[in-house]
Amino acid sequence: LQKEGNIPERDMYNTYNMGVGMAVIVTKETADKAVEAYRKACDLDPKGAFKSKKSTMDGIKAIKQIYTNNGINKYLLQKYDAAAADFEKALSLSDFPKDPKDTASIDGMIAYYGGLSAYQAKNYNKARNFFNSSIEQKYEVGRSYHHLYLIKMDEGKKDEALKIIQDAYNKYPQEESLLYDVIN
Repeated sequence: LQKEGNIPERDMYNTYNMGVGMAVIVTKETADKAVEAYRKACDLDPKGAFKSKKSTMDGIKAIKQIYTNNGINKYLLQKYDAAAADFEKALSLSDFPKDPKDTASIDGMIAYYGGLSAYQAKNYNKARNFFNSSIEQKYEVGRSYHHLYLIKMDEGKKDEALKIIQDAYNKYPQEESLLYDVIN
């Protein structure tokens, strides 16, 4: 079009909004629908080009931050089940490619705070999954093991709790919080 119409490059950018690709504005109320639309668009793109576009990565990052912020706010309001659900939604977006420059959304951190939320809600199975994910991603390893220990103690399984801490300390002897648990 530019070549045939002899249109200057500056006019092309001003007229056709070249380079932006796609802009996404999402509120916390519409985040679920936006994720659904992203997933559907990915399903319709068998070559996977849409999923790895920078604009897609930016949109997913924004939605992930909305879920994470909602989880934090609900945790502070002591709505622990709802907080855990939001952290779980944030982690569900981890299957999308991430911009290598993105350091804002750390899945291990999201998993850890999801674990704290589920633990407070006494949803121990979900808490275990979150804490194991946090450990797998090397985020707050000592504290995650500590909470796995607390879960077993709350369940009345003292021997299993002690084994968790001993195994964790053997793997991560530099973790001070584990040393404290071993001593006590």
